[in-house]
Amino acid sequence: MPHRNPYFNAILDLTEDGIVVINERGIIRSVNKACSRLFGYTVDDLVGQNVSCLMPEPDKGHHNQYIKNYLQTCKAQIIGIGRHVKAQKKTGEIFNIHLSVKEVESDTKDRVFCGIIHSTQQMRDYERGILEKSLLLERAEYVAHLGHWHLNLETGKVYWSKQVYLIHGVLPQEYEPDMDSAVNYYHPDDREAVRQTIQQAIEKKEKIQFEKRLVRPDGEVRYVRSYGEPELDEDGTVIGIFGVFLDITDEVTAKAEIAERQAVIETVFDNVPDPIFVKDQEFRIVNANQAFLDMYPEGQRDRVIGHTTVEEYKEEEANAFLEQDRIAFETGFSEVEETLDFPDGKRRTLLTKKVRYIGKNEAPYILGISRDVTDFLETQQRLQESEFARDAYSEAANDGYWDWYLKDDYQYMSPKFWTMMGYDPSKKTHHPSEWQKLIFPEDLELAMDNFDKHVESHGA
Repeated sequence: MPHRNPYFNAILDLTEDGIVVINERGIIRSVNKACSRLFGYTVDDLVGQNVSCLMPEPDKGHHNQYIKNYLQTCKAQIIGIGRHVKAQKKTGEIFNIHLSVKEVESDTKDRVFCGIIHSTQQMRDYERGILEKSLLLERAEYVAHLGHWHLNLETGKVYWSKQVYLIHGVLPQEYEPDMDSAVNYYHPDDREAVRQTIQQAIEKKEKIQFEKRLVRPDGEVRYVRSYGEPELDEDGTVIGIFGVFLDITDEVTAKAEIAERQAVIETVFDNVPDPIFVKDQEFRIVNANQAFLDMYPEGQRDRVIGHTTVEEYKEEEANAFLEQDRIAFETGFSEVEETLDFPDGKRRTLLTKKVRYIGKNEAPYILGISRDVTDFLETQQRLQESEFARDAYSEAANDGYWDWYLKDDYQYMSPKFWTMMGYDPSKKTHHPSEWQKLIFPEDLELAMDNFDKHVESHGA
């Protein structure tokens, strides 16, 4: 291998394209490292070999003749022109290259030719890789409802990725964005704020972020979130802004629906007449509606939320009071009817149900709903006392009687009534069907018609 100047050796070995030097007989005199990598040979493997070893048929068998024809006629087929040809690696793999050949001056009696080999396959693989990455980026942007954009301040032009076009509801072939027309896609009430945000980013070299409304050509409103960052030249001057663009319509809609549901829940929570409360694992009341707070004197209501309300109880009394809370935390549910003396001095009977649920930070809470059944129980007691009095009178007068509570479909027959009918009162219920069984089947329809007319005439 002829001696090469170290300076030129370094240049040739740093070159990405393959370089091969041959004489007029086609014998390789030197190659650079890129050429040996490209074909899979070592440098020593190639030097001294005929260059046709780097070619597939039919060029392999005809190459020496190509050189002879050129030397005799000086008519170039490749030399001095350059063309796309096939090449062959040491492994036998055939690939595409662009070959440029030029005759160079030599200090020997041989004529010398230098070939520069550029792998078009590498370029195609590179281009294919770029295309694949571009398609992956498009797909990722589509799935995420995310696009990217670029504002060139020198030209005023704006670049939109495919997803940004989709979010705007326009096609790339129908619209080429620029600064002014792009801003006009925003809702009229949002346009000036967008302009000021972009202008501030340019003047102060600040990042931008905003959430605004877009109006598509068909009138549909979309909510978007955009982030941007200024591009600076070597002098620190802002020459453009690069940003990303996210369609957050689903997020905004979902938040609005949640807020609406929350408002309904809070309205019900605050206006339902039954006391409702929430307790944490420490048995502290963390939330309560107005009905619950109203059970406490006004001066004590500020000491309800954040407290157990049994701080001043004796330990035994406090444990008894919180027993149903413990059951609810342990089993998920508790229900109890209990009569309590409240701080306002009133004695009430409450039917309370408590349900465990998982709240913030995965912590368990219990939701309690109480119903004041004091009046109901008192009414029930008076009714029972009235029925007892009537039963006593019925026995004394040797008469039986019955009452039919149409609203509740409940029929009361006194013990004397059943005795007179020959039945054991303890074995009978208070359902109207029991009364109907006493009537002959053929008379039942007439009896019920007369009963309905009676009820209707009395406005019951």
